[in-house]
Amino acid sequence: MIKNFKPTSFKVLDISTAHITKSDADALTDMGKHREDRGRIGDLLVYEYTEGMFVYAGCSEKATHGALSKACLDILEWAWVHNYRFVRFDGDGEIYADLPAFNWETGAVGTGADHLPYGAQ
Repeated sequence: MIKNFKPTSFKVLDISTAHITKSDADALTDMGKHREDRGRIGDLLVYEYTEGMFVYAGCSEKATHGALSKACLDILEWAWVHNYRFVRFDGDGEIYADLPAFNWETGAVGTGADHLPYGAQ
């Protein structure tokens, strides 16, 4: 058994990909594919997986502003300010009623309340 071990831990914000645009998801995925930079562009470090991605946002104002929407940057900034070092954008992630939400198929913009399952509001 390890004694006197005090590992560092990080909080992770779980959020649905509905809260970012399709363009954001594409840009973040592209950032994650820059293997020579280990996924790093600006201060974002992206780890993609089948249903979404983990994003480490060291400081969102240094992120590639032209590639990401205000909604995405607002989430990353909020996470950083509130001591969440990772954001998990996931297809089955938490949907927040008060945040903007994007329908990737139609391009429609609404709120997270528009995407909540019946009875969850």
